[in-house]
Amino acid sequence: MDAEESISKINSMSYTQPITDTRQLSEFCRNLRTASSIAIDTEFTRVRTYYSKLQLIQIASEELEFCIDVPQHDDLSPLQELLSSFDGDFIFHDASQDLDALRNISMSPGKIFDTQIAATFCGLKEISYRRVVEQCLGVSLSKSSTKTNWDRRPLSRQQIEYAMNDVRYLFPVHNKLLRMLQKLGYSDWVEEECTDLLNIYKLKHRPEPCWKQFKFGAELQAADQIVAKDLVIWRDRRAKRVDMPLQWVLRDQQIFDIAALRPKTPAQLKSKIGVGRNLSNSPPWMTEILAIANRHRNKTSKVVWKKNTPLSAEKKRICNEILQIAHDVADRLNLPTTVLCTRKEATRLARNDRRVRLRSGWRYDQVGKEVFEYLNHRQVSSHLT
Repeated sequence: MDAEESISKINSMSYTQPITDTRQLSEFCRNLRTASSIAIDTEFTRVRTYYSKLQLIQIASEELEFCIDVPQHDDLSPLQELLSSFDGDFIFHDASQDLDALRNISMSPGKIFDTQIAATFCGLKEISYRRVVEQCLGVSLSKSSTKTNWDRRPLSRQQIEYAMNDVRYLFPVHNKLLRMLQKLGYSDWVEEECTDLLNIYKLKHRPEPCWKQFKFGAELQAADQIVAKDLVIWRDRRAKRVDMPLQWVLRDQQIFDIAALRPKTPAQLKSKIGVGRNLSNSPPWMTEILAIANRHRNKTSKVVWKKNTPLSAEKKRICNEILQIAHDVADRLNLPTTVLCTRKEATRLARNDRRVRLRSGWRYDQVGKEVFEYLNHRQVSSHLT
């Protein structure tokens, strides 16, 4: 089915009431088994919670479209089983947040196609969903419900229509981008990118330790860093347990101040750190924080966060050379340089840190091999001089 036929079919579809019945959901999921691909999108809220709260899941195939009112459902197992066992692609646009929201209810698709990733490889200049639909199909979508409150019930017809528009055009967009990718020869690369993205969100994937994201750690003395690390870990566990945003439990600046000042009493904690209302009214929290703050008072520790020194003139040259190699290849491939190598990655390589995407896959074949040959040549040359 080409794009014009898909749009004509979309325009003839009637308004669909959200599914709240498990039997009906089972029937719809059973009918999707024969689809070649399934388009999916989600609406969720995440304002006062640690975990995103799924409110709506929109589903579309070439023959069927519907949405699921998640809070009204006691049993989503038919969809869970479909996601895990379906052989074809699940089509998303900018899949990261959708995958994260689905993971929070123990769902993970087996295979995905992200139209935002595909749009980048196809050379589209703007890759938001609205702009991709407009560039691929000539359809202008309304922004009227962009900031809607999805946790209120009942959902209005306008809200549902807006949500369904986020999924119903994915099929014709997917088909057009797929043809473009095949013509460019980038289909395998996009498939690899989508697989890598999905692997990040697999249920058994081990995420990066939460303390690595703490932005003030390198500013602390080495003896205080272990305190800050333990506080960050405590905050993460607490936030998950009470389902509250991290910064509502303890702000980054508060963690820094506690680690640096090491308050001994609740009074010191409140007066010196400026602990918020919620925390000051919770003595058990304060006891736990004070215990962490003083646990390592007389102990030394290895550095947790290293402060990056500015690149030397020589390493700046290496960084720029790497970016130039990437730019030349990207120019030949008609891709943004950042798709191949970012400045952050080039800086890592200049510091002899090889944790970059260029080490494997299609990037290694296209540019990584040349970059590492350049680095190895510089290393050999420096040993000879």
